[in-house]
Amino acid sequence: MAELSGRVDILENTVAYLQQDLLLRPDNFAYSSLISNWNNQFNLVDRKYTELNDDVQELQILYANLLVGISSGSIGSSVSGLRETFETINKNLKQYPYKIYYNLSGELYQIYYSISEEENTYITKTLEYNNSGQIDQIILSGNPIPTTNLIKKLLYSGESLTGAIYI
Repeated sequence: MAELSGRVDILENTVAYLQQDLLLRPDNFAYSSLISNWNNQFNLVDRKYTELNDDVQELQILYANLLVGISSGSIGSSVSGLRETFETINKNLKQYPYKIYYNLSGELYQIYYSISEEENTYITKTLEYNNSGQIDQIILSGNPIPTTNLIKKLLYSGESLTGAIYI
């Protein structure tokens, strides 16, 4: 009988330990409350991150527009006379005879403008697209090479065009 009572004592001690352990653990309501608090804090952090990300994008757009203004001479410098810009060259190309070229995807790829009767006087406008199918940049090249920035890089925020940088 002594042998059995020893085993019973061990079992009673084990049951008592398990009961104490279960009493110390939080119940389902406490876990639910902890998870709810965690989710609320995560939502706050996520909202802050989204706001900061939007602010950074806005600053990038403002910086790009400032860079365009500085490089075009319209900010911080006195402009003595008119100067050729990417946009004035691009606008004036419409008056010349041209040939249009498409890439294999059917997108407009290049426009070749004949500036004069001579073979060596031309300007080529090349369009490059990003993965979303939006025009990523416009490149002017040719002979004579224009005396201005030759690349117009377009900036997007999602699907919306937000600005341009002239390189």
